[in-house]
Amino acid sequence: MLKRSSSGGVFTALAEYILDRGGIVVGAAEDKDTKKVVHAFAESINDLDKLRLSKYCQSDTRNTYNEVKDCLNDNRYVLFTGTACQISGLYAAIGSLRHSKFLITADVLCHGVTSKRVVDAYIDAKERKYKKKIKNYSFRSKCDGLKPSDIGMKLEYEDGTYIFTDKLVDTFLLGFNNNLFLRESCYECLYCGTERIADFTIGDFWGVGEERVSGEQVTRGVSLMLVNSDKARLMLAELDKSLVYDKISPNEAIPYNRALICPECRPAARNVFFGLMKNRDYDRLIKRYCFKMYIKYYIKKITGKNYYRVKKLIKGN
Repeated sequence: MLKRSSSGGVFTALAEYILDRGGIVVGAAEDKDTKKVVHAFAESINDLDKLRLSKYCQSDTRNTYNEVKDCLNDNRYVLFTGTACQISGLYAAIGSLRHSKFLITADVLCHGVTSKRVVDAYIDAKERKYKKKIKNYSFRSKCDGLKPSDIGMKLEYEDGTYIFTDKLVDTFLLGFNNNLFLRESCYECLYCGTERIADFTIGDFWGVGEERVSGEQVTRGVSLMLVNSDKARLMLAELDKSLVYDKISPNEAIPYNRALICPECRPAARNVFFGLMKNRDYDRLIKRYCFKMYIKYYIKKITGKNYYRVKKLIKGN
């Protein structure tokens, strides 16, 4: 299960709890026909795969808010997952039903989202580069047993081959992690901080050390979960058979998760990026604006363990 999850698999535990009670799970999935990210329903364990894994593209919630409302009016359990702003939208749409005991919400600790336009430009660049069609891609692949902090992009081609690219050199993840093409609203996100809007908040436990969990477990994935409401606390007490969990100090998590402090910074290059993307090669454009990180990756690769010694020599220290 951990291999099929982006992090420590906590979403699966929450989802199975709801499904075992005849409920439905709502989350982000890829529409195989349009290649767009959309909110979709899962009504069985077998349906959960489509909702797993991180999608760094904006998800279209479509008519799911109204469908959730209908389920709650029928006294049916619902787990709604998404970004905090999407959960805020759900609450606005369903009114007083947000307090229903049948509704559980979980927001993801969000770096920000980008548009389908950027993903399309990235995919087009990779298809032209390798001269073959991409049938599937994963923004955060645990390829070859890498720990979550080392994961990258996995592109699967129609001929059965795949390419895995480290996050420090992949031209989508480089731009994403440098905040180059996030939505404008993400730079002024109203939902960052420790006061969360959902019952649960889930994400990666960045900064977790081997004094808390084994190195092997870090490689498999460790989730961070904030329990934000009485409904969530009651539910957590019933998850002993599904989760191995422990309480932590906020100081163990907050410094490593910017979303618990403030929004991402807007780079000056954001002013011109989308305009330039219309007429420029996508890969070259990213390498131009993320040149320092691109070069840093290759220096690290060449120097290995001597990287920091080389860095000091370059700085003259």
